[in-house]
Amino acid sequence: MPQATLQAWLSLYAAVGVMVALCAVLAMIKTAYDYRLGTRVRTH
Repeated sequence: MPQATLQAWLSLYAAVGVMVALCAVLAMIKTAYDYRLGTRVRTH
């Protein structure tokens, strides 16, 4: 595999990893915000 191809794949995986981390952090912030407001969904 050429070096440029390997570098492109590594950059792609790194970008996906950053997006996953960002989504996880935002989901935790949203969940904490909902719990503080008391707007969580209640199950029966």
